[in-house]
Amino acid sequence: KPSPRCHGLICSLLNISGSQGNGYGYQFGYGYGYGYCNGYSNSNFTYNITMDTQKYSVGNHTIKLMMDFTGAKNYSSNDITITLLPKGAQKAERQIVASTQDTTLNFNTFQVDIDLNLNQSASGEISVSEYSSLPPGTNAFALPSLGKYIVIEDEGGDFEGLLNNTIIKVYYSQGDVSSAGIDESTLRLYYYNSTDSTWHAFDPPNGGVDTTNNFVFANTTQFSTW
Repeated sequence: KPSPRCHGLICSLLNISGSQGNGYGYQFGYGYGYGYCNGYSNSNFTYNITMDTQKYSVGNHTIKLMMDFTGAKNYSSNDITITLLPKGAQKAERQIVASTQDTTLNFNTFQVDIDLNLNQSASGEISVSEYSSLPPGTNAFALPSLGKYIVIEDEGGDFEGLLNNTIIKVYYSQGDVSSAGIDESTLRLYYYNSTDSTWHAFDPPNGGVDTTNNFVFANTTQFSTW
């Protein structure tokens, strides 16, 4: 397998594994540490790749690795799916919403449904991230809980001001309730208000619990941390 050309420090950063290959090469350098190397081998090469993901939204992305080998055949990988998570999150998912006014989004990974109701047709992306402890930027939750926090975000701000009676449902199991020692009838969804740094419950008629189908819900006009 041909090796790519490398210069100076980059040569020492490559993690190379495999059997010794037949080939030829040359190397020259100067006393102050500059080096240049080039050669051919049938060894296997492993590269550690660091990606800057700050410009990308959370959820799944498809990438392809392409390598330009000097003097040899270039390499292109198959499509690779990577999942980007917010810092501290256990998992995340995003969904693309086509031009619509009313639709239901099923985030099955989190057992979360969003019955999206807009006052006009719109398109965009919505992401859900799950935390097993307090999400960054929130204060302590004083009441007994099931230890599940979700952050719902409008990735591009396309739905800002358009939500109208959107219903968020978060499902739970009887085992979750029993382990937490909570009276099931008192379960509520709480959203975090960053203005007053307080968690607010969605009580009836704007929220509550369906003990038959095992979900808590909130009728809301905003996405938030729950």
